[in-house]
Amino acid sequence: MHLNNGTVYKIVDTNDRLPTGERFKLLCCGRTVPHQPNNVIFGGASAYDGEGVEGIYVWNSQTQTIATLVDNTRYQLLRHISGPTKVTELGDFFFFATNPSIPLADGLYHLNMFAKNNQTVPAPMVLRGSALPRHKNDSFLRVFTAFGNPLAFVSSAAGETTDSMLLFTASGSFGALGVYVINATQALRPQGSSALFGRGEKIKIVADNLDGVHHFGGFPNSPTVDDRGNIVFNADTNDKKTTGLYYVNECGNGKGSAPVQIRNVATPMAINIDIQFNSVSNGVVAFYTNNGTVDQLWYAVLNE
Repeated sequence: MHLNNGTVYKIVDTNDRLPTGERFKLLCCGRTVPHQPNNVIFGGASAYDGEGVEGIYVWNSQTQTIATLVDNTRYQLLRHISGPTKVTELGDFFFFATNPSIPLADGLYHLNMFAKNNQTVPAPMVLRGSALPRHKNDSFLRVFTAFGNPLAFVSSAAGETTDSMLLFTASGSFGALGVYVINATQALRPQGSSALFGRGEKIKIVADNLDGVHHFGGFPNSPTVDDRGNIVFNADTNDKKTTGLYYVNECGNGKGSAPVQIRNVATPMAINIDIQFNSVSNGVVAFYTNNGTVDQLWYAVLNE
């Protein structure tokens, strides 16, 4: 829907057709576009089973039209395309795509809303087979094997937006699991790495199960991040006292602090902790827990 002086307008529904002519059966992930108040992007598909046309589309309130940003007919290498992340102030957004016939095409991709006529080729940010960033004491050459949902945020310096950032969870070869961040603006510059295998050397570790310090064993759900680059993630460890939520401060520069546990955020009996992609803001995180009988919502102040 589009809101204008209290009036609500429909953007799209399942009675509408894709630009290729098929009727929408699935819709998701409506995102507004900074500096383009007439545009909304969203994910859509013509079939429930992933065998139809699917992609990411833009709706314009002035022309009342829907146009294709990326789909699996224009870019046949990409078969199963997720909904988009939010659009950053620089116009960047990210999505997951895969191809059952070409496993090395699986990964996270980038497009920019401010490119001329919105016509750009999706740029791979990280793919199955891209090199994992290494710890100094790790003797294995590891590669990414699977990815969680991507999140977009911006880094800031002196109060000004500087770069678009990509945050994601992933697994890798030889048992690697972690939370990672890419400075997309830097990685996409011409002097950046080859687009063929993503931007592996630009990827930074937020937290993983290989650091030898925190003994993280897994990351049950997607992390969350605010507009300052403060990241909160849920981690399992080999100790109930250290299993739970952690945060990393100001990761917008691709460095960030070491992970810090959010203390006393839930009862010791909590068996499930859940955070959403927009659960943290202004130094406070909200989250859900369940102890087997009672559902609870909590919030915690970071740095306390």
